[in-house]
Amino acid sequence: MPDVARVLIPGLVGAVNPANLTAAQQCQEAATATAADRAAVEEDAAQVASDKAAAAASAGAAAGSATAAETAAGLIIAAPITVAGTSRTIGPDDYSRTLRFTSGTAVSVTLPANAPAGTWVHVVQAGAGALTFVAASGATVEGDALGRVTTAGQRSTATAWVDSNAGGSAAVWFLAGFLGS
Repeated sequence: MPDVARVLIPGLVGAVNPANLTAAQQCQEAATATAADRAAVEEDAAQVASDKAAAAASAGAAAGSATAAETAAGLIIAAPITVAGTSRTIGPDDYSRTLRFTSGTAVSVTLPANAPAGTWVHVVQAGAGALTFVAASGATVEGDALGRVTTAGQRSTATAWVDSNAGGSAAVWFLAGFLGS
């Protein structure tokens, strides 16, 4: 009989020297180790879930729009920013957000030159005033496939996305969405 034998006990696979442990001792060792390991894993999982829920609840309260289900799932969805004026220069607080424009007259949306590549802003024309995207000094606005840079009408949506930004001050914005002129 070999000096070392493989034992397979639920939760434990390993090599033991049968001369040193009886079968009962092996089972007891395996059960103790398995229970302790399981308890440690469950405790770690509970702590991670607790930390995640606390962070989600805190961020959800700050955003003001997370539902209980979103918070519990760790999803935070920021409330749209409502804009009532006739002009808006996009800034860092707007990045990765939805802006809901309610003006009854035309709105100028200025896209900055210093936005990092990958930045996006989603807009909704909730009011009658069409949204026209314009480039700040140093930036470039590339319209949709037909070169359009103005929303098509009330309830239109569009997304402006920074494709590149050479040197951090020459953002190239691409537009996509329901654009009309």
